[in-house]
Amino acid sequence: MAAPVKNSTSQPLVMTNPYVGLRPFDIDESLLFFGRNDQILELLQKLHIHRFVAVVGSSGCGKSSLLRAGVIPALKAGYLIQNSDNWCISIMRPGQSPLYNLVESLLAQLDPEFKSEKISVIVSRIREEGAAAVTDLLLQYKQDLNQNFFVLADQFEELFRFAMEQEDTAKKDEAIDFVHILLELSRQTVVLLYVVITMRSDFLGDCTQFSGLPEIMNHSLFLVPKLNRMQLKMAITGPATLYGGKLNPALTSHLLNVVGMVKDELPLLQHALMRIWDHEANFDKTGEMDMDDFQVIGGIEKALSKHADEALTGMDQQEAGIAKTIFQALTTTDEHGRRTRRPVLLSDLESLTGENREKLLGIIDRFIDGQRSFLIVNNIANTDDKVIDISHESLIRQWGQLNKWMDEEADSAANYLRLHEAATLHKQNKKDFLTGSELQIALNWEQKLNPVAVWANRYKKGYEGAMVYLEDSRKQWIENERIEKERLEKEIASQKKLRSLVIGMVALIVVVGFALYATYTAREIANTAKEIAKLNELRMREATKEKDEALQQLKLLEGAKDSIQNIIAQVPITDYNTKNKLEEVSQQVGGLITTTRNKLESPAIRNIEDKEQSEASNRRKELQQKIDRDAGNSKVIYEFLSSLQEGNIGSLSPQELVNTLYFLNRTSKEAWTPDMLDYAAKTLQTLEGNIRSGKVAVGPQAREEMKKFQNYLREIESSSKMQSKK
Repeated sequence: MAAPVKNSTSQPLVMTNPYVGLRPFDIDESLLFFGRNDQILELLQKLHIHRFVAVVGSSGCGKSSLLRAGVIPALKAGYLIQNSDNWCISIMRPGQSPLYNLVESLLAQLDPEFKSEKISVIVSRIREEGAAAVTDLLLQYKQDLNQNFFVLADQFEELFRFAMEQEDTAKKDEAIDFVHILLELSRQTVVLLYVVITMRSDFLGDCTQFSGLPEIMNHSLFLVPKLNRMQLKMAITGPATLYGGKLNPALTSHLLNVVGMVKDELPLLQHALMRIWDHEANFDKTGEMDMDDFQVIGGIEKALSKHADEALTGMDQQEAGIAKTIFQALTTTDEHGRRTRRPVLLSDLESLTGENREKLLGIIDRFIDGQRSFLIVNNIANTDDKVIDISHESLIRQWGQLNKWMDEEADSAANYLRLHEAATLHKQNKKDFLTGSELQIALNWEQKLNPVAVWANRYKKGYEGAMVYLEDSRKQWIENERIEKERLEKEIASQKKLRSLVIGMVALIVVVGFALYATYTAREIANTAKEIAKLNELRMREATKEKDEALQQLKLLEGAKDSIQNIIAQVPITDYNTKNKLEEVSQQVGGLITTTRNKLESPAIRNIEDKEQSEASNRRKELQQKIDRDAGNSKVIYEFLSSLQEGNIGSLSPQELVNTLYFLNRTSKEAWTPDMLDYAAKTLQTLEGNIRSGKVAVGPQAREEMKKFQNYLREIESSSKMQSKK
């Protein structure tokens, strides 16, 4: 760590930055760690009593920093055991190999020149002998009687994901063994060993999976408290003072007031202070960190998201796509809706992206360089592979772009899991091939994502079988369509004559009115009802045509029923026989109306409506993405305006016209030039003329968007004039 450098008000801050940003404090940064003295002493007291302590708190509350920069330096200073500063400190995370990582972290302290093959040998012994194999290892390397051992299992919640994701029973057993070994190590008396785990509080319920863990945690739980105002002030001003920096009192007061109103307050505060220091040292250079620096970095809520967005600046479309895939691989949403990080191998990223590791590491470095520290890259012993991870989960919650990527990833994963479930049921003869909107959604997902096995198998193994099922469904649908088309062509020809008869009969009822009573006997009317019933029985299976036919038939039947009721009203009261027969016919027609309405609720027609709704939803999403991406792009705005010109508007559907106007109403005012405003005014004038002449037909929604666009253009013109006067 660089020594503090004094600074006067006449000189800018030095380049060295005393704030760690998003990452946790490390052991050698204890001098910069302020505000937690009381909690450090409480933790040491709990360790003295229990030898196993679970440090629990919300994500971003400072658990890792409290242990690394607070408790561990205190251990080394002899605060836990009097006159004993001889400690072997082992820090590990469960990751994807909890036992391996535990042994590796111990050997790294006991025998820095160990060979990686030794880890596998010891892990095998642990599986057979349990905690005794670990104590034997510690005794083998113990230097003197006063040496003490400390194991920190950081990010303990990773173990729950490891246990749940692995379908291999041996992996689940390893998670159980790992917990039991930690518990046994804290109880045995052969060597003096202390165990601390850090864990997010929202994973407390998951601890019940492991026998003995809830019981010991009930006695030795340490819930990390929030810093009070005085402690926060120390965390804000202490590092700057130590390095000769100065904070304006207004900035300090503002930070103290706003930090408690945001989630992830400590990592956001550290990151904001790091950015403020850098801006003051490199750009502002007024001699103190002030509100101007604070505003430039985006404030405490936006500083992190803005800093992450800067890493994307300068990337071409391909590189941005790779970055998106990397972060989607590094994050996940569990079954409880909790968004967490998910470490991934560099080799898996190569398979996911199809890119070489040099290209990937170059993009990853963009999120590490420039004091971003958003990603962590660790080597894997005895291999040339690496593990990539997000440095802190606050990035997941605070970076707006990452949240959009995660939403897309969650949708893709849900589509795959639905397909996987359908394929499994089909294999069990419990489900047919996909059809209708279900098939279309799956095919659209496949075309858009182009999934690969390494991606899919992270969510559920069986990717190959699911994709075979999807392809077989597609082939079966094509074959069914061919057969249905041939059947419909024959059936439609036979129905034309009957349809003409029914339409003519209903029209005759409507036109002739009461004359029908005098002309047709009740028996003939009953025969007509029978013909209508035959038409209802000969339904078309082809979904779109069936819907149109049903709607047309419903309209005719409802008209026929109204006409029959009018006739009944005109029948003499004394003619009970005819009146009753007409009532019977009316009831038959009513039954046909009910049947037709039920037909409109059939799965086939529902599939059409679901598909139309899905397509409408996709169009809305695409339009919103277009707005988010191009609302400030003058070239794109000009292209939308051009589509409204007389030579182009004829090719727009009514919905496309509404979408075009909707987009223009949500463009950025700054993107409009005077020439574009003139062009827009002329375009609107031409469009209104075409509407008045009947050349272009518009609905109420399009008219409403046109009015909004006219008002929006006036706002832009007014704003431009105000700017000109200034």
